[in-house]
Amino acid sequence: MAGTTIKAILLTHAHPDHLQALDAVRQATGAPLGLHPADAAEFGVPSDFDLRDGDVLSLGDEELRVTHTPGHTPGSVCLRFDRRAIVGDTLFPGGPGHSDTPEALAQILASLRDKVFNWPDDTIFYPGHGEGSTIGAVRPPFESFLARPRSPELCGDVEWL
Repeated sequence: MAGTTIKAILLTHAHPDHLQALDAVRQATGAPLGLHPADAAEFGVPSDFDLRDGDVLSLGDEELRVTHTPGHTPGSVCLRFDRRAIVGDTLFPGGPGHSDTPEALAQILASLRDKVFNWPDDTIFYPGHGEGSTIGAVRPPFESFLARPRSPELCGDVEWL
């Protein structure tokens, strides 16, 4: 967009499918990169500044709040402004993001339970792939999933239903 200045590049996590154009965007804009330090270390992506849980960044007239939601990756974060949130691969309408181990699934479920599902029901979330939804629409299947017994070995691409 003409007349727009890119002030920063913010990554929700450092998986390769979210980095494909990073070098080109950094070169074209000269903008600094923000990433959670756990993902910078895990994936060897050098960042210019850290995105940490509770950070508040100025986004024009709005404030952008960083929520650390480990599980999909050690440094996954959600970026929430007002009643909208960019959640990367932390949450999808049908379930959590992919988890490589049962421990990672437990971690992402705890991140969702303790942080994301404390947001207002009318918060619209935008995942890194596919369609978004609202916290209120996804809350009932999430709570139902948590209440059901599940295998201690469960991980991978998990669905609420």
